[in-house]
Amino acid sequence: MRKHYYIIIPSVILSVILVFMLIPGKSEPTITYFPPDDEEQFQHATNTLELQETDEENNYAVVWENYSKSGNPLYLRQDVSVLYKDGRLIGIKSVWKENSQTIDFKETFRFKQDHLFQAATLHYGEKHNEDEDINSLLKMSYSELFVASDKDEKLPHFQQPQSEQDTKSKTK
Repeated sequence: MRKHYYIIIPSVILSVILVFMLIPGKSEPTITYFPPDDEEQFQHATNTLELQETDEENNYAVVWENYSKSGNPLYLRQDVSVLYKDGRLIGIKSVWKENSQTIDFKETFRFKQDHLFQAATLHYGEKHNEDEDINSLLKMSYSELFVASDKDEKLPHFQQPQSEQDTKSKTK
């Protein structure tokens, strides 16, 4: 009986290997590259973070806003944006539009403590030409906002450190 195992197990393994080698794998491209368009470009591509609505208890809101505009309507437009709080992802926004010239969105988040906010956006456009060529437009935008509470002031904030105290708050 043991002799049969020495013959059956290698035969099964060899059969499985042969099946995987002989069956053609189906592969489809997941990313298609379109060369950049030399004539078209984004007129505006911004990503902003703004402090809003502070109260006595240092509760506040951060407004995350994204706007992009191309020179002409494009076959496909997409803006993909990510928002980080203290290095941790807290928001993802992806907006698609067909035959559009602009994309914009606005979201508000509420917080209570000191935080560093960072947002990055990839603005993408796809232009289909009459000769069936497809070109693309790409642009990145980035913004950051530091919010550091201070008992003497009412919720100081900054986008770029302006003083030694701001630099210390940024590196905490």
